[in-house]
Amino acid sequence: MGNHEIYGIYSGSGADPRNPDYGEKMFENRFGKSYYSFDHKGWKFMILNSVEDSGNDSYVGLIDEKQFSWIKEELQKTDPETPIVLSTHIPFLTVETQKYQGTTLANDSSLVIFNGKEVIDLFKGHNLKLVLQGHLHIYEDIYIDGIHFITGGAIAAGWWKGPYLGHEEGFMLIRVKGKEFTSEFVDYNWIIR
Repeated sequence: MGNHEIYGIYSGSGADPRNPDYGEKMFENRFGKSYYSFDHKGWKFMILNSVEDSGNDSYVGLIDEKQFSWIKEELQKTDPETPIVLSTHIPFLTVETQKYQGTTLANDSSLVIFNGKEVIDLFKGHNLKLVLQGHLHIYEDIYIDGIHFITGGAIAAGWWKGPYLGHEEGFMLIRVKGKEFTSEFVDYNWIIR
């Protein structure tokens, strides 16, 4: 679940907080839980909700206590050798701010998961291989401590006006086979008209 799925987060939306679909409820009422896991071809996939309404017309990247506990429970049921993929909207790790704004600048808490280190630390002793993340509309693949953190670009790139910071419109194609995976950014050659 990403920041675009929180109904009424901005006061200018006119949404009534008493509406049964307010906040994350619209997403949950239509699609179910905003975080879950599944197994595929011997891999465990964990989909996380990384957006927390900060209550001031904005949001922060955060994995809340409920999910934190859920991750611990999921890992207790998971063989340490099982390859794991995390999927999140807001990134755990990025160099976007440093590359495009200045190498000594810190990331804003709306651009990365505020408690990301603590969450990733939960996976010590497990086989976390891949973190799929979005939000920033750029493509990057950061490899550290045996984990690929792939920010997958965006179909909208520069919000339907062409590339964003030089990153074309596209999507990620991930293939898993055995204990390995391949990744490919697919530019779908969208042309502005």
